[in-house]
Order: sequence, then C-alpha cells, then structure tokens
Amino acid sequence: MVSSTTMTLTFFILLSVFHVYANYKAVSSLCIPRLNRHRLNYIIEQFSRNGQVPCVDLANRNELLFNLSCGRERHMFGKDIIVAPSVSKYGYLKELEGIQSELFALIENKNKKQTAIFLSNKSNAKHTIQAYYLATTKNIGVHPEDFVSKLESVGWEIDDQLLLVGEYRLQVDKISSS
Repeated sequence: MVSSTTMTLTFFILLSVFHVYANYKAVSSLCIPRLNRHRLNYIIEQFSRNGQVPCVDLANRNELLFNLSCGRERHMFGKDIIVAPSVSKYGYLKELEGIQSELFALIENKNKKQTAIFLSNKSNAKHTIQAYYLATTKNIGVHPEDFVSKLESVGWEIDDQLLLVGEYRLQVDKISSS
C-alpha cells in the first residue's frame, strides 16, 4: 500500500508540473503590441534583412520567454545601447563623436563598446525609438522616421513603449550641432 506522504508528494509534483506548463502556454500566447528591447532588436534585425517590419503577432511568437542576458543585450553590431544615462556616470561628453539633434544625441564610446542615447527634454517615445534605430543600424538604410511609420502601420504602439529609459535629459540649448 502507498503511504499518504508518497501519494501527496506525487500529486504535488504532477500538479506543479501541469501548473508551470499551463502558465508557460498562457504567457507565450500573449500578443503585446508594445515595444521592449527584445522585440525592437528582433524587428530591427528582421527589417535589416528583408525590409519588412514584422507584425505584432509574428514578433511576439519569436520572442524568447526566458532571457538570461540580465538586461545586457547587445544589438546587431555587438555594442551595448544605453538610453538616457547619467552624463557624469559614463563620462561621454569627453568623446563627443556621434549624431546630434535637438531631440537626442548618440554618443559612441568605442573603448567600452557602448552607444549612449542622450534624450533632450523635448523628446518623446517616438524619438526614443528613432534614436534606438539609429544607434542599432548606424544610419544604414531607411530614415528613422520612416521606420517608426512602418512600425505604426503594422500595429505597434509607439507612444507607449517598454524600453528601459533612464530619467536623465539634456537641456536643448546645450546640444550644439556639428
């Protein structure tokens, strides 16, 4: 005869495995139209390959459920992209080489293999995505505004994105055009 402890443990393990499987299926079936770093990197990679922006459903199906990069994801050219970091912490202003506008500045730190996106106090979510696109593709191909328009045309919510953006902003009058 089977003891009640063995029976309880067996049912607990079986029901736990079923519970984890059911939650995995539920989470993987979600179709979220907001951009996070993983979805945006996937979209930019696909767009660079074939000129097509993947629809929301396709990008969500290809997103990994578990990502072990701990927030340190590198884009296609092997560099980290940091959005709105502290200028004093990263010291990028000593190496002002990059793209600058009144909405954002992209500064590349070749020693650390990082590209920093400094947002101005006038920038919004669309500008963040445009800057991320420029930082990722190095301005190859399509203009960033056209890329954002293509994202919107296939159903991506641009104004409500989930990119990790720091709180620091540059004052527009301190950004000089080169």
